[in-house]
Amino acid sequence: MPTGKPSVRDRLIEEGLIELNLYGINDFSVRRIAAACGVSCAAPYKHFANKNEFIAAIIEYGNSLWGIRQRRVIAEHPGSTHEQLLFICRDYILFLVENPYFRSVLMSKDKSFDAEYLKLKSRLSETTYRLVIRYCNEVNMPENVSRIKLFVVRSLLYGAAMMIDNGEMPNTPEILDEIVAMIDREFHLPWE
Repeated sequence: MPTGKPSVRDRLIEEGLIELNLYGINDFSVRRIAAACGVSCAAPYKHFANKNEFIAAIIEYGNSLWGIRQRRVIAEHPGSTHEQLLFICRDYILFLVENPYFRSVLMSKDKSFDAEYLKLKSRLSETTYRLVIRYCNEVNMPENVSRIKLFVVRSLLYGAAMMIDNGEMPNTPEILDEIVAMIDREFHLPWE
């Protein structure tokens, strides 16, 4: 979002993030968001055609925030898929802990959303997916093993973020190092 005084649309998106965090997608209320922003119930519909478009805008905003962080991490670790993967994983956990509403978006299921929404939602984890697959290809892992590695990595990422957010694990650099070490170890286990 731009610096300075946020526009009504930006304020709606910011409040929409809070709404998603508190109520999830199924109980998402445009009326509550409008009230929180001090605008009429009709005001959000000047910026978004419907509730689904509003939620899609929130997800796009999350994708842009995560995209900025990913580009920074990739730039800091050029040339090594392995390092990029580990540092992206570490930062992804931090991002999901710092922004629990995006985690709730990732985990939500709403039949009223179409394939375009699902594509937007999956973009949050697209880079980790690509890096896992690229690294597995670089070390000549069979495709069936790559799928297992992807499952394990994603499980560790989402599980760690949830456990840190729930207070089951502390949010410390040492814990993040341990989680990243588990991810790294997964790629060094024999697969044949």
